[in-house]
Amino acid sequence: MLCLFMFAAVVDFCLVKQLMCDWNTKYCSLRTVCASKASLDQRKGRTGRVSKGRCYRLITKDYYSHHIPEYSIPEMQVRVREKLERIS
Repeated sequence: MLCLFMFAAVVDFCLVKQLMCDWNTKYCSLRTVCASKASLDQRKGRTGRVSKGRCYRLITKDYYSHHIPEYSIPEMQVRVREKLERIS
C-alpha cells in the first residue's frame, strides 16, 4: 500500500498593496505596505485547511512583534480621512 501525504508550504512576505491617493497631484497608486498581524494570522490559517502545512514568514520575530500593527485601518476610514484632509 502506497500512502502519499500532501504537505503545503506558504511563504509569506508580510506585505499588502494599499491604494494611496495624493490629492495635490490628483494621482492614486497602489503602494506596498506591511500587513497587519490580523491579516497575517488569517493567511496562516489558510495553510492547513485541506492538508498538513506550514507558513514561513520572511521577517524576524523582533520585527513582527515591534513593527507590524495589530490591525489595519479600515479602507472606509482611510477614505474619509483623506477627504477631510483635502477640504482643510
